[in-house]
Amino acid sequence: MGTAAHGAEWPMAGVQMQFIVKSGGNRYRATLYADYENQDWQSFNVDADQILRTAQGGGLLARDVNRLSSYHDVNADAGGYVKRDVLWWYGSIRDQDVSARAVNFPVRPRQTRITSYSGKTTYQSIRNNTFIAFAQLGGNHQPDILSGFTLGPTTGIHLSEDSTAEQRAWGWLWKGEWNAVVNDRIFIELRAGRFGADRPETPNGTSPRFEDVSTLLATGGNRNWESTLRREQLLGSTNYFKDGWFGNHQFKIGGEIFRRVQAEIWNSAYPGDVLHVLRDRQPSEVVLFQTPSKSENGDWTYTAYASDSWRVNNRLTINAGTRVDRYRVFLPAQEHPAGRFNSTAQLFPAIDEIIAWNLFAPRIGVVHDVRGDGRTILKLSYGRYWVPPGTDVGATASPNSPQWWTRHPWRDLNGNGVWDPDEEGPPTSRRGGATTESLDRALRLPYVDEMAAWVERELSANFGIRTGVVWGRERQHRLRQNTSWPIGTFSVPVMVPDPGPEGQRGTADDPPAIVAYNLRDDLLSAQQYIVRNVPQSDTHYWSWDVTATKRYSDRWSLVAGFVHTWNSDHANAYLGQPVRQNAFPLTPNDLTNAGAEGRYDFRMWSAKVYGTYVAPWGLRVTPLLRHQSGQPFGRTVVARLNYASNVTILAEPIGTRRMDNVTLFDVRVEKRFHLPRRIQVAGLVDVFNLFNGNPEDSTSWSSGAFLRPLDIVAPRIVRIGTKLEW
Repeated sequence: MGTAAHGAEWPMAGVQMQFIVKSGGNRYRATLYADYENQDWQSFNVDADQILRTAQGGGLLARDVNRLSSYHDVNADAGGYVKRDVLWWYGSIRDQDVSARAVNFPVRPRQTRITSYSGKTTYQSIRNNTFIAFAQLGGNHQPDILSGFTLGPTTGIHLSEDSTAEQRAWGWLWKGEWNAVVNDRIFIELRAGRFGADRPETPNGTSPRFEDVSTLLATGGNRNWESTLRREQLLGSTNYFKDGWFGNHQFKIGGEIFRRVQAEIWNSAYPGDVLHVLRDRQPSEVVLFQTPSKSENGDWTYTAYASDSWRVNNRLTINAGTRVDRYRVFLPAQEHPAGRFNSTAQLFPAIDEIIAWNLFAPRIGVVHDVRGDGRTILKLSYGRYWVPPGTDVGATASPNSPQWWTRHPWRDLNGNGVWDPDEEGPPTSRRGGATTESLDRALRLPYVDEMAAWVERELSANFGIRTGVVWGRERQHRLRQNTSWPIGTFSVPVMVPDPGPEGQRGTADDPPAIVAYNLRDDLLSAQQYIVRNVPQSDTHYWSWDVTATKRYSDRWSLVAGFVHTWNSDHANAYLGQPVRQNAFPLTPNDLTNAGAEGRYDFRMWSAKVYGTYVAPWGLRVTPLLRHQSGQPFGRTVVARLNYASNVTILAEPIGTRRMDNVTLFDVRVEKRFHLPRRIQVAGLVDVFNLFNGNPEDSTSWSSGAFLRPLDIVAPRIVRIGTKLEW
């Protein structure tokens, strides 16, 4: 179950006030913004049918699942000069608090409190030389994190605080910047900085942990876990303007250096380092963790680039450039200490270069004025974009894995409801240890090739249309794979019952059973993992876009657009709902009900119309109409196979079913009053989801449960505000 749909795209109802002292470079400026949401200002839009299909319990009424419980947002900033034309300053403070009910956590509203502090100083002591210093600190406090091991945050149902964790995350960054105008042809930029983040989670309970992959119920204490990230960066570039070389040129050359180190820390796993996995409330598996553990990995990025914006003549401009990137993954020296399920510590020496890549990426774009009158413009472009390795390559290939565990079948022999030693079978999978983890030295990085073609046409004064297509292809995807289990070794067919849409087995309308494949028995104990490219993992997409624009004139303006996308991609989940075991096909079960080479083919579209109309009495009316297609999906089943007790298999092709299409209409009405001394006062009224629609934009796809709504769009919301400027 997911949280109620009241996403960030929805401005909150409330009262808004702004106080602004305008400042140019040598004037003072201050702003105060306050926003408040009262749940009594919201409508209800969950209908009777949705109430019947919504999780109940814990005092949460179904009609409240998509409404905020409380909201406030306060933001203050100020800036000005210390010395005119020489030294300026700026500072900002923000505090935002949101509490919302969640279908999968009916205990109480889930709170998110975000605070941030920013400061900036600009110094210009020498003409054409500017120095800038900037720093920001931000915090995110969430008392009830719905994390899990087999159940994700949107799927697991938590009926008590005991199964959640508290998160207090902080992130910070700083940078120093120097800009210099050498002369009328040369401009130089140089920046250096650092970003850091700490994200600890501490459990709210201590009882044994259970996760039921059939009922989706999570109970018992959560993990004591933390992640940290540090990234240093240095960037510089030089711009050079030159006229007369067969046109006008803007050359740019530059370079970038990044160093990133990430750590994942398990101070302790679930209580007793044991996770009980249930299936229909019956013992299925047990996961035994080796904690404490701390895994660190990092990477260096070195980049050089050059580009030229060449204006050949008044009708043709060519933008061409290239990048050369070097990525190098490394592992710091580290240790895995002894714990409950490992009697001895293990040491891992530093590896300065676990793998490296040297890559070349060309890009080119052409802009052509077809008739030379500026009314018909043709734009063509091509680019290659390498996907940086990130810290996940080092994490998945490190012998000191971020997670240390073994997964076993579990039989509760003494019937006491919890795991006891010797109740587990042979391990079906494991993480951690020098003998099980490795990296393919021939690993290639994935990349994206993208081509686009656009035509822009001015049809009449203040009115134009733009249309175009974008094609993209992604190649060379990677995944952690068991080298002892090639796809051909899953060769023993078994029949998996499909209970059908109602989720009840043995009824007359049950679909035919699904053919799944067990692993050969002689390979069940083989555990040797490697990170390598996955054959037949390419994805591609087409997108068509058309937009019409009427610029403001005669008291009104209008923009209307439509986008249609054809996807052919790989995934093991959409919108948090699993569709198969692996992101790319590693077993025949990953190919069930998939298209060519295991891809999922589906279409998505969206449309938007918005504008402004200045009505009589100076009322400015701004309507916004949005329409988007619902996510296509298909039912899934969870199979008990010999190599894993809970394997998700797609029971029908993606696109067999589709979530509700979402159509929403919003409107703002604003009135400004001009007072003496250049003071302006504005009053405004915002109404979101004016017609109180209730489409479901997320549902559970598992067999029989897919009817259960996870997210229903927010109901009608009214916001009133006032703005004061001087």
